[in-house]
Amino acid sequence: MPGAIQALFAQGEELGRVGLRGYPNTSGGRGLHVYVPLAAGHGFGQVRAWVKGVAEQLATAHPERIAVAHGATHRGQQVTVGHAQNSIGRNTAGVYTLRARPGAPVSTPLTWQETEAGKIRPDDWTLRTIPHRVMQMGDLFAPVLQGGQSLPK
Repeated sequence: MPGAIQALFAQGEELGRVGLRGYPNTSGGRGLHVYVPLAAGHGFGQVRAWVKGVAEQLATAHPERIAVAHGATHRGQQVTVGHAQNSIGRNTAGVYTLRARPGAPVSTPLTWQETEAGKIRPDDWTLRTIPHRVMQMGDLFAPVLQGGQSLPK
């Protein structure tokens, strides 16, 4: 569903409009994550509420393609924004994590251009292919570790 993914990841541009940078990353499964590195001092509740607000804005703007997660994610043909992933005790595959699935997929940082192309598949980046990708493209996750940002007020 390239159109829904494009609509969702146009949020990378939307993040820029509010002065934030986001970095897309595959989960190594069917999901995509967007990392928004924040400076120290943001409370858990503040961050979770902000992410939920972004999810609701996207779902309102694109109701046929995007849904806010209420319980399980990955249902139906809509892209589900799982704001509840920002929870204590939730498991999230870390960047470059090898997943225990057929083909050995790896949770992989992406470029916005890759997400906008809408052709992302979990088996694109595996234990066998990720070393070449990193050698060719560098560590696309490195900017996430270089500094925090503040949420808009």
